[in-house]
Amino acid sequence: LVMTSLSCWAIKEMDTHPMVHNIGGVWYQNINGQAWVSSRWHYGYEYEAGKFLVLQDWNSYSGDVSIADSIVWSESDDIDTPTVEGSGEKIPVVGIMEIAFQGSEGLTSVSIGKNVRTIEACAFQSCNALTELTIPASVDSIGATILLYCSGLKKLTVADGETLLRWNGIGEWVCLDAFEELYIGRPYQTAEGNNAFRSLKMKKITFGDSVDQIYNEDLIYCDQLETCILGKGIKRIGNKAFQETTALKSIVIPEGVTEIGDEAFNSSGITTISLPPTLKRINSGAFMYCSFDEITIPASVDYMGGWVFYYGGAKKLTLEDGPNLLEWAIDNYSYYTGFEELYVGRPYKTPGNREAFKYGQKKITFGDYVEELYDNDLVWQSNLETVIIGKGMKKIAGNTFQGCNNVKELYVAASVPPVVDGESLGDVPTETCQLYVPAASLNAYKQADVWKNFFNIETGIVGVKADHNDSSWYSLDGKRVVAPEKGLYVKDGKKVLHK
Repeated sequence: LVMTSLSCWAIKEMDTHPMVHNIGGVWYQNINGQAWVSSRWHYGYEYEAGKFLVLQDWNSYSGDVSIADSIVWSESDDIDTPTVEGSGEKIPVVGIMEIAFQGSEGLTSVSIGKNVRTIEACAFQSCNALTELTIPASVDSIGATILLYCSGLKKLTVADGETLLRWNGIGEWVCLDAFEELYIGRPYQTAEGNNAFRSLKMKKITFGDSVDQIYNEDLIYCDQLETCILGKGIKRIGNKAFQETTALKSIVIPEGVTEIGDEAFNSSGITTISLPPTLKRINSGAFMYCSFDEITIPASVDYMGGWVFYYGGAKKLTLEDGPNLLEWAIDNYSYYTGFEELYVGRPYKTPGNREAFKYGQKKITFGDYVEELYDNDLVWQSNLETVIIGKGMKKIAGNTFQGCNNVKELYVAASVPPVVDGESLGDVPTETCQLYVPAASLNAYKQADVWKNFFNIETGIVGVKADHNDSSWYSLDGKRVVAPEKGLYVKDGKKVLHK
């Protein structure tokens, strides 16, 4: 066998004279009682005693071809004259031989029988008129580059099924100039375990419900991909699976997914993503260089790696409400762009429990489940203007707000004034910043260490919720007002004068 990286040479050394018959317009060969599709054989010279050098013909097929489920095999030495099924042994058609259809430029369609299990290398190479191809559920092995140079192919369907499809598909997707859509209905795995659809120029891919994971780098560099539909069976998205899918703007991660691998969406084009309540891990750099309008991290997530939003981020990031601890291996030097609002609804832990939220946001809200702010968590956030603290807060550690000298509004819902260590509120301008506290706790805040230093203390907060789309009006003591009259109210977390 002689091969190059981009084509297959049809030279085989065989022990016996091959028997090939044309039945229904398709050439078959009987190998140990099972039929294989082949191109028409022509014979070379004797290689050595009892062995022949065999050359396959090019351009053997044209039009529409249907591969049978099984054929009746009749022994005959006449290979040049097409034969029909007659009396004899009925055998299943189990495979498509290497380069069987290679170079068949007039081939327009192929229907593959339900007993075919193997498609060998280069089987459909350079079949330029072939526009669609369906791989049946029976197939469990595909050789390399079966679709190389199929420049007219628009759609490939791998039919639904449960059996693992082993696909030596690296280098498969060369010169598929017209390709648009891929459907994968089977669990699959390449010889390398990754890179299954690397650089494929398609606009849409759909994974059926039997597919359980997207492997590492499977869709890397698919820069024309606009639509990706993930089936409900998927549990994991691998490392760099969607890296550089720059045309992909939105995606829904289905319920059942528990892990997004490292840099899974690195440098993709997504601005909108929906994450499921089953998600447990978001690994390092998962959304590097992605700029979201808004992203919500479900309460089910208990681990987030570092650099998750490196050189990207979101206008609004929400860590959903929940009592469970979120471990975040956060980086302190990411350049998060366009970041405006952060909602932290979870107890959290970072390496060293410090400098958790150095993102440059204008507004940050800590939900009612958060009990403590750690050392330097908001250090040097000069853009920060509004801070809302939930009723569960008990302690604010040293230097939490160091350098936060632009805070204009500070809302604290805790009925008992949180303990403030040292200079943790030191750079918040107590002369100009408006402090809002529960009405029943007003006197307690006016007498508590550090809190008593605020010149302007008013009432008007009773609790914090993650839903910031509530446009209702509230009185300054926290009661909802259906029809506000003239006066001061709280709306969207801010004090508003209703005229």
